[in-house]
Amino acid sequence: MELTEIEDFLALARTGSFRRAAELRFITQPAFSRRIMAIEERMGTPLFDRSVTPVDLTPAGQRFLVHAEQISRGIAKAVEDTRAASSALTNPVRIVISHTLAVSFFPFWWKQCTRAMPHLSVRLTGQRIEQCVSDLREGLADFAMVHAAPSFLPFADGTGLQSKTLGTDTILPVMAKRMMGQSVGLLGYAPGSFLGRCVEALTLDLPRHRKIETVFESPSSEVLRAMAMAGFGMAFLPKSLIEDDLEGGFLVSALPKRYQMDLDIHIIRRNGTMTPDCEALWKHLKD
Repeated sequence: MELTEIEDFLALARTGSFRRAAELRFITQPAFSRRIMAIEERMGTPLFDRSVTPVDLTPAGQRFLVHAEQISRGIAKAVEDTRAASSALTNPVRIVISHTLAVSFFPFWWKQCTRAMPHLSVRLTGQRIEQCVSDLREGLADFAMVHAAPSFLPFADGTGLQSKTLGTDTILPVMAKRMMGQSVGLLGYAPGSFLGRCVEALTLDLPRHRKIETVFESPSSEVLRAMAMAGFGMAFLPKSLIEDDLEGGFLVSALPKRYQMDLDIHIIRRNGTMTPDCEALWKHLKD
């Protein structure tokens, strides 16, 4: 069995929704359903009860869940051990973070942390927002740092997790100043991604004559920023990423303020005991 099949199974077991699990696995729902059916055919028995909502595990599925979680944790442990063997750091705080926050919010936040605890070291790993929480659950990190919004959490289930809000941000539609007044397309995020779902919600009530055709897609806010700066279209970008561009007049707001969405910046940990440095950092954040 492929590791991707294990992760597909776990995604559906954790969310209870084919649609949400497919989004987390970055494939279409029909393709994801076919993958689950293929797993069940290989196992020779149904693993999910589709007659209830949310989808539930059958007794066989419950048994397989135990093994699937063990396999996933084992792989995660192997990856982490391999990374640690090649690291020059001793017992660093391991943080998995969205790429956008890594280049915009994190450096200044970490400077404040190390002023209070100068002995701390950190290993920072950039990931898609959706993957950050998955890596945290699998033990590849001590903390995850992501954007979130009240109606759009980057994870389907908060069981076993603790979260703290570190700050706020805003996602807003912008374009290159020289493109104002011209018809432009949308520089969009990958379908099903967290920021992609935020943009979809924001643009639902656009008047029919203002509907914007998507002309480019990328999972990266940094790539979309570069494309917007180059004049290729309009992009919905976190303000923390483009504050200098807005102040310098290189990028300007492309739609009225109602097409903006406030975001929180969350740091997340698993329940249970962590290393002394991690516990000290969490206490510092709480205090």
